[in-house]
Amino acid sequence: MPWTHGDTAIEPAAIDLLVPAAVPPIELPARLAGRIDRAIADHVAPLIPDRATIELGLGAIPQAVTRALGRKQRIGVHSGATGSPI
Repeated sequence: MPWTHGDTAIEPAAIDLLVPAAVPPIELPARLAGRIDRAIADHVAPLIPDRATIELGLGAIPQAVTRALGRKQRIGVHSGATGSPI
């Protein structure tokens, strides 16, 4: 199950509808970033300044970009889906 750091508790009164499931959500393994993915990330990372807000999706290139941004400071993220490096 996905999780995040911080105060993520939800008050039960805030839930309008809870749908029970008989099976856990599908979790697809991530493809490791290859040489081309890392080259793209190394090109993109210098274009993103500290304190920028970025949007990333899922996949090898977003994961490589996330790792390439490792030394950046105060990067904001807006995304509907994020991978493990975030």
